[in-house]
Amino acid sequence: MLRAHRKESAYADELERRYMCHQGQHRTLMSSLHGPGFHEGFGKLIPNMAVTFMCIYYRHSISSLTLCLIIGRTEMVGRMAAGQIHEQYELAERMKKVQKLVDLENIKQEIEDGTEPAKDWPQKGEIDISDVKLRYRPNCDLVLKGLSINIQPGLKVGVVGRTGAGKSTLGLTLLRILEMDSGSNKIDGVDLFSVPLQTLRQRVTTIPQDPTLFKGSLRFNIDPKE
Repeated sequence: MLRAHRKESAYADELERRYMCHQGQHRTLMSSLHGPGFHEGFGKLIPNMAVTFMCIYYRHSISSLTLCLIIGRTEMVGRMAAGQIHEQYELAERMKKVQKLVDLENIKQEIEDGTEPAKDWPQKGEIDISDVKLRYRPNCDLVLKGLSINIQPGLKVGVVGRTGAGKSTLGLTLLRILEMDSGSNKIDGVDLFSVPLQTLRQRVTTIPQDPTLFKGSLRFNIDPKE
C-alpha cells in the first residue's frame, strides 16, 4: 500500500518522529526513577562535606579522637537524612495510589434506570441511528459527527473506514458503553437510552474485535443465561 501510493519516505519520517518522541519520554521516566537515589546520595554528601571542611579548619584545636567521633556521627546523620528522603519518596508513591482510588470514585457512573421494554423485544432487529454525536471526553473533538443511518431487519451491513474513523465506536453506542452527546439509537422503535442498562446488555449481543472465549459452548459464550 505504501509503495503503491509512494509514501515510503513520509511513513519513515513519521516513524522516526514518533520514535524520537517515545525516547524523550522514556529518558524522562528513567530520570524520575533514578531521582530518589540521587537525592539520597546528595543528602549524605552535604553534611559529610560540611563537617569534613570544619574538621580540617579546626584540626589544630580539636583532638584526633574528637575529630573521628564527629566524622562518625556525621556519617550516621547522613544515613538518617537519606532514610528520610527515601521515606518521603515512598510516601509520595503510595499517595499516588490513593489519588487513583479517589479518581475512580469520582468517575461518572452509568445510568442504569429506565423503562422495561416488552418481553419479546427486540423481535425484528431494525436499527435506526439518528443524528448521533459522540466524543470520548468532554474536551475532545467529536468522533461521530451527526451520523444517521437506518438498517432494515435481516440485512448484513459492513462499516468501512480507516483506523480511528469510529467504526467500533458506533457499535459501542448500541450497548451504551459510550454515552452520546446528542442523537438517538433505536432498535425496533425503542430508544436504547430509555431501556435499563442491564436489560439492554442482556438482549443485545455483540462480539468485540478481540473476543475472549470462556470454557463452555459457543452458545454459552454468546448468551450465558440461555
